[in-house]
Amino acid sequence: GGSRHFQTRVEENLENICPFCRTHSPNSQEECHKNTLKRAEADDPIAVCEIGEMYYRAGDESAYKYFAKAAEMGDAVAHYNLSDSYRRGEGVEKDEKK
Repeated sequence: GGSRHFQTRVEENLENICPFCRTHSPNSQEECHKNTLKRAEADDPIAVCEIGEMYYRAGDESAYKYFAKAAEMGDAVAHYNLSDSYRRGEGVEKDEKK
């Protein structure tokens, strides 16, 4: 009856909610970008790395600053991105030991 309908509606609404921050998923790229910036300002290492990746795709060398910050906070992807940058000498001085 009625409670089953309520349960279905709750489950449908939960599909669009972030399990970490419990807010609804963004509906646009712009909203997604705003959320990422907000998370980065709150020192979310994944968001900081994502900002670095956006700068990297745009060819902006400030990407490496974000990779370094996210790596310091323990983000594994940022560690990889930064080590790959040092290996290639891309945006940072080449250093194959780092």
